[in-house]
Order: sequence, then C-alpha cells, then structure tokens
Amino acid sequence: MVCATNLAFAIELYLKALLILLDLKWPYTHDLHTLYNLVPESVRELIESVYETFLPDQQR
Repeated sequence: MVCATNLAFAIELYLKALLILLDLKWPYTHDLHTLYNLVPESVRELIESVYETFLPDQQR
C-alpha cells in the first residue's frame, strides 16, 4: 500500500511541476485526473506517445 501511495504522490508532484513550468494555475486538489486534464492536450499527447513507445502493450 505504501508503494501505491508514494507513486500517486510522485505523479501529483510531477503534474503540478509541469503545470508550473507551463505557467498554468490549478485548484487545490489531489485528484490526479483533474490535474492531468489541466495539462494542454498537445502536452498530454506527447506524454502518452512517450509512454506508448517505452512500455509495450503486454507490460501495461
């Protein structure tokens, strides 16, 4: 359980740092889906394409 909590926290920090780099504001939330949806679509597409490149279907 601790591992999953740490992973969620790391993703939250990553998304918030990304939003800061993009000079975007975000609501006070820990909801990863909400934070991810605040990232511009072009950046989300880049993130997803890198994910798909480095993690084959059978490992997802």
